[in-house]
This record gives sequence, structure tokens and C-alpha cells, in this order.
Amino acid sequence: MDTGTIRVAFTVAAVTLLALLYLALYRPTRASYVGWWCIAMLLFLAGDALYFFDGTMWQRVTNPSGNVLIVIGSAAAWAGACSLRELRPAWWRLAVGPVIVAVASALGHPATNTWAGGPFFLAAFAVYFALASRQMWLLSRSVPKEPGADNVYQNLALAMSLVVGLLGFFYLGRAVSLVAVGQSGAAFTDWFGTQATMLVQIVLLVVVAFTTSALSNQERLRDLRTRATRDGLTGLLNRGEFFRQAREALDRCAEDGPACTVIMADLDHFKAINDRFGHSTGDRALRGFARAMSAASRAADITGRVGGEEFALFLPDIGPAEAEQVTERISERYRRDVSLDGVVPTASYGIAPLEHGLDLEALLARADKALYRAKAAGRDRAMHYRG
Repeated sequence: MDTGTIRVAFTVAAVTLLALLYLALYRPTRASYVGWWCIAMLLFLAGDALYFFDGTMWQRVTNPSGNVLIVIGSAAAWAGACSLRELRPAWWRLAVGPVIVAVASALGHPATNTWAGGPFFLAAFAVYFALASRQMWLLSRSVPKEPGADNVYQNLALAMSLVVGLLGFFYLGRAVSLVAVGQSGAAFTDWFGTQATMLVQIVLLVVVAFTTSALSNQERLRDLRTRATRDGLTGLLNRGEFFRQAREALDRCAEDGPACTVIMADLDHFKAINDRFGHSTGDRALRGFARAMSAASRAADITGRVGGEEFALFLPDIGPAEAEQVTERISERYRRDVSLDGVVPTASYGIAPLEHGLDLEALLARADKALYRAKAAGRDRAMHYRG
């Protein structure tokens, strides 16, 4: 096929996929990364459309503008990859590539040279896609595998990283080849010419559309799992999920025989805090205590909010003495991070070690008894269960 036919085929495919991404994925979800990809594809289309004016009196303006729009599109693709990790790149990092390409293209005699600023344009495109590939790779490594869930999300992120990285590598090859042999060199026209590039981009569009759709579905599933297992205010496990995970951990402790301990925690004078300062301050205290628990816990520990101001921790491989040290770290962090208009926030704890024959309910009941003893003794302390 000639270059014009391939360019038209690319435009039709890109417009179709852009419409599908926007209507089927972005509008229902408003996912930022889908929005960024829609922006990127729109810019790619706009930039490519300007190349149709090559060979006309408008080439002086349209050719550099096409280069700039496509590089901005590649920066948008990087921003989309960053958004999946809840990151936002600095604006100047998004702008530096397009600015360099604009200057290089303007100085490269664009009225007569369709490859004005070409090496800078290709290198900037390669850099932004390499950065996007890195973000997707980091995403595949950083997303924790949830209990009972497969690793589809991680595999999709890794696949996207590979595809985007290969495209960046291809454009780096184009830049090197253009500098080495020129735009008329056989190595450049045969391997990195317009026809080969358009075919590569069509394949990329198909893969990106499929992967983005699959990632969106996985994001929805993860959101549903989070809503079903996490407390909406604190982000800790809710009561049902805490009991489920703690029972599984208790079974492992019973089989392997290591020491395991349960801690029940309750915020002191919580009703008085709500009455005096308002429920927004009470919510701030709950969130602050949850952060303190998370900071003092290990990855293997199970932390949950099991009541209004009641929290529970299941500590595998930890005995009562070490558990008390955990409560001290939580209280220290809680006092340091939460401000209640001059009132020092405190919490009370009950600690119960696992004994042979105890189920989770019995273990928590023992910790709860110890917690009441701590409150009766003056609060702001941890008490061990004494049979």
C-alpha cells in the first residue's frame, strides 16, 4: 500500500478507537488515565492530519505544528501512565519536549524540509514513551496482590509497559537512523519510513485499546473489592473482612504453632470528643488512629475497624510482650499526629495471646475483657488478659 492509503487507514482506526474509548470507558468511569489516553489519541490524530498539507503552501506552519501536537500527545500518554500510580508530573516536564521540538522544527526550514526538527521530534517521542513504559512497569510491581485475587491487573500493566516501551525503542531507532543515514538513506526508508511507522502505530492502537479496556475492567473489580472489604472512613479492613482474614491466619497459627496475639483497641472518651468538637473532628481522630495502626504494623499483621471507635489487630508470630510494644508505638504516633484543640488523644488496649483450642471469637472476647480492665484502670494503657 502507498503511504497515503496507510495514513487514511490509520486515521480511520484511530478515530474508531478514540470514539470507543471515550464513549465506552471514559464517560461511564471518568478514569483519569483513560481521559489522558483519549487526549493523546486526539493529539496524534490532529498532528497526523496536519501532515496531509505537506507539499502545499501551508507546510511551513502545518509540518512543525504536527510535530509539536504529536509530541504533546506522547507527553499525555506519559501523564496517563503516571495517573495510574496517582502521580502528577510537573508541568514543565510535559512542556519541555514540545518546546524543544517547536524550536528545532521552526529552525529546520520547514517550508522545504518535511523532516524539519526530525531528530528532536523522534527523540522526544521516544523519551516520553520510555517514561510511560517505566511507569507501567512500576505499576505492575507496586500493586499488591489481594487475597483470593489473581494477578491479571499486574500482567496487563506489564503488557502495556512492554508495548509502549517497544514503540519508544522503535522511535529511538528512527531518530538514530535519521541522524546516521538521513531521510533518504535506505536503512531509514526501509525500516523506519512512514509506511513502517504507520503500521506499527496501527498495531499499537489496537493493543492500547484492548489493554486500556481490560485495565478499566480490572480497576472496577478492584474498586468493588475495596468497597466490599475496606472501611470507607479509615481504609482499614471492615469487620467482615477482618474476621475472614484473621480466621485464616488463626488456622495457620494453629497448624504451625507460632505465637499469635490479638489486640483490641478503643479510643478514649470518643463520645465526648464528638459532643465537644463535632463529628468531623471525631472522624479525624478515627483516621489518625488508623494511620497510626498501619504505621506500627507489619505487612503480615491484620488490622481492622470492627466497631464505631473499636479496632482490632491480629499479630502472627508475636507474643504478648511484643504486642504491648506495638500498642506503645501506636499511641505515640496517635498523640503526635492527631491534634484535638489542646486535648491529648489517647487509646486503651486489651491484649490476648492465642492458646490451644481457642477460636477467633473466644480470643477476641478475651482481648475485649482486657480492654475493659484497661478502661476501668484509668484508660490510656494496655492490659493483658488474665484468666
